[in-house]
Amino acid sequence: MVRVVSCCLLSLTLAAPLHAGAWLREDGAVFLSFGANLALSEGAWSPVGRDPRLYLEWGLNARTTLAFAAHAGPQNSARTGEAQIFRSLPLPDRWGVATVSGGLAIREFDSIQYDVDGAETTRVNRLASLGLAWGQGSDTGWVTIEGRVMADMADGDIEAKLDLTGGYHISPVWSAMLQLQSGRGHTGDSYAKILPSVIYRISDSLRLNAGVSHALTGDRGTGLFVESWIEF
Repeated sequence: MVRVVSCCLLSLTLAAPLHAGAWLREDGAVFLSFGANLALSEGAWSPVGRDPRLYLEWGLNARTTLAFAAHAGPQNSARTGEAQIFRSLPLPDRWGVATVSGGLAIREFDSIQYDVDGAETTRVNRLASLGLAWGQGSDTGWVTIEGRVMADMADGDIEAKLDLTGGYHISPVWSAMLQLQSGRGHTGDSYAKILPSVIYRISDSLRLNAGVSHALTGDRGTGLFVESWIEF
């Protein structure tokens, strides 16, 4: 999305969401998002868990955006945390607004293993990822499709996810967003969840996103979340 530089450009920047993988950042532009769960329904932890997380994008130049993501593992899970870094490049113009990205991830588990000398070690997985994203924006809203495949570099185990997002600008300060997230997790389980939310524009560079995450599979749990979107 074109970086918001003044109020007079608001009508143009509303054509795309602030946080969207299909839109590259301008040269030197930075986007930061962080948030967490406020509450979970009783017994809910997967796949609605949205534990403390951070996401950062930086426009390295006009054709390259670097991103970093980190989050804590879900409650009641052996996974204690994960960090990813990836690079996004634009696809040819005939694809419209679209990017391809590649990256690496490190995932840590709290299960104990022993090395050849009998010393305790923490289990760590290293993964390589490939993603595609496509988006379409207008003055009234946006639609994005993002897919990513991750392969464990040790055993070749494959994970995948597909996110569909639609947004609508209700007014200059309020927007509504609906996400459908699905995929195959690291334990081989398939999941799907729906996330309706509202976005409030506090200033040209700051927005708040708050909503509900409801599992369509697994424990069918529900969670309330809030996150901030900052651009500078």
